[in-house]
Amino acid sequence: MVILKEEKNSQLFAQWLNSETEEILQFIDGGDLGRPITAEAIAYINQIPIGHIEIIIVRNLQDDHNQWNQLYQGKIWSLCCYLYVVPEQRAKGYGTQIVKQACDQAINDGADLVSLIVAKDNHRARKFYHNVGFTETHTTMIKSGKEFIVSEYLKS
Repeated sequence: MVILKEEKNSQLFAQWLNSETEEILQFIDGGDLGRPITAEAIAYINQIPIGHIEIIIVRNLQDDHNQWNQLYQGKIWSLCCYLYVVPEQRAKGYGTQIVKQACDQAINDGADLVSLIVAKDNHRARKFYHNVGFTETHTTMIKSGKEFIVSEYLKS
């Protein structure tokens, strides 16, 4: 069973993520949303870190992210991003456990829903998130010139 523990110190997290590129580490330490990470969790199996997820509860994002503001105006919602499972632990169901635990915790903490974006052409990730419990909306977003589909995980 995966155990998620919140880790606010991204440098501590990055110490074990030494196989990743500098670009990935930059995303983990502040991301491209222009703010420091306020909620990230490390996933553990038998006290050994095997993955990471960033999930935050938001009301509004900065003006340059107004697509999100228009979509969820007035709602308390959570954004799920940057799921990572170390390669040797993939295809064992741990990613599913990580995402479900994080989403359920966000909803328990007051979010009405959890949202994420998946590249339209990333069929493997779209299937993964569908199997976790996300539903694709009919909304798309363009990020860095690429089309993404918005998916949502709702309260049961």
